[in-house]
Amino acid sequence: MKTTVLILSFSLLLGAWLPPGAAIASDEAAALQSATAFLALLDQGDIAAAFDATSTYHRSSQQRERWVASIGTQRSFYGPLVNRVASKTVFKDSYPKNPDGDYVVIVFQSSFTHKRQTTEIVAVTADANGQWRVSDYICN
Repeated sequence: MKTTVLILSFSLLLGAWLPPGAAIASDEAAALQSATAFLALLDQGDIAAAFDATSTYHRSSQQRERWVASIGTQRSFYGPLVNRVASKTVFKDSYPKNPDGDYVVIVFQSSFTHKRQTTEIVAVTADANGQWRVSDYICN
């Protein structure tokens, strides 16, 4: 029992001493994983599944059929993905047309068969359950 209490106390103390950057790095990794999984669904042509993987707020503020049709048309015009590289990550506490919260905005430099240079912006937010989910996708 004393060993368990001692280990727990040490763990809590260690957690208090961890640099704030450790939490940021963890959030960034989770947001990047969410963004790349979302983009993989788009790349596979599973636009509806990509929509279903977005944040609760995004799903409630968008008409599913309209969003799927719009993104599907755009992505079919661009053709298959050739290359994608994450070029910038920005942490924000607000994002346009979304409620205040924690956001990680990831910028990708991408190329597609019919669109050589394009910028994809994926905003990811911590959903109510703490899971990082895409809240916005822009491809221009």
